[in-house]
Amino acid sequence: MFCTQCGKRIDDPRARFCPECGAELPQTAVSVPQADIPAGNYAPGTAYAPQSSAYAPQSTLHTPRSSPYAPQNNAGIPQNAAYAPQKTDKGGFFKGIVGKLKGMSKTAKIIAAACAAVVVLGIVGLVALSGGGEVTDNRTDAELEQLFTFELGSDGYIVTGYIGDESDVVIPAKYKDRPVVKVGESAFEDRKWVISVHIPGSVTTIGKAAFGYCERLESISLPDSLTNIGRAAFVDCDSLSSIVIPEGVTDIGERMFYSCNRLKSVTIPDSVIGIGERAFSRCQSLNSITIPDSVRYIGGSAFEGSEYTVTVTASHEPYYYDYTADKNVTWIVE
Repeated sequence: MFCTQCGKRIDDPRARFCPECGAELPQTAVSVPQADIPAGNYAPGTAYAPQSSAYAPQSTLHTPRSSPYAPQNNAGIPQNAAYAPQKTDKGGFFKGIVGKLKGMSKTAKIIAAACAAVVVLGIVGLVALSGGGEVTDNRTDAELEQLFTFELGSDGYIVTGYIGDESDVVIPAKYKDRPVVKVGESAFEDRKWVISVHIPGSVTTIGKAAFGYCERLESISLPDSLTNIGRAAFVDCDSLSSIVIPEGVTDIGERMFYSCNRLKSVTIPDSVIGIGERAFSRCQSLNSITIPDSVRYIGGSAFEGSEYTVTVTASHEPYYYDYTADKNVTWIVE
């Protein structure tokens, strides 16, 4: 007989479900029990499974030990049966699983569900965020190589590229038992599917344009270990709304946040001594910013933009002369 859903030929007259797609089969194929038919004498028009057949359909997982299809082992599964379902583009894998579940006992279903939960939790547990904000990363080097490219530097490894498809990215702290110390130049540039990035405490440097043009990047955690951020590191990160620059960073480089249109909040630490040209230019949602006393240099067009006005609060009056009204900057001296 043939499956009415996928057209698969089925030689087992007792099969209840199609081994290909899992669909339930009509129970009209057999009119005479096999036990009543002499060897070599088959009734015309009736499909029978030969006794010597090595093929075992999916439903033999639940066939009694007296089944003629194949020898039984202690688990009641044919020893020569190819019973693992194959994934197809027709959804046969999942339908086959559903078909099996229908024939399982309640206890078997509970065991199957528990096994599935263990697998899922194991995958999720590879990377976990603790209550203190620290990340526990149990990924192997082989798994990391499916997501990142690395280059060995003098102090440790550099992440030179992101080749994964995950939207929430956790950069590893270690690779091949050595620390990951830098996110390299353009490592994540133009990865438009990335939404969030966690950078570990081992990283001290973010290279030039490392996250440039990540249009969907909404959040990024910068570790306290960070001391150097390259120019244009976050250029055109259009979805980034806030960022905290950690203590230890001394320079906000040229075009670092250029054209981050949704950036509303920036925290600049007392360690910063310079703000480069166009660092916050065309950040159209940035209405105010506080410059700490430590800053001694600000590029002349650091806050330049044509469609917004930014109010800058700082304690060094001479900086005012670099920010005239035509640059849409209001300067407040504390």
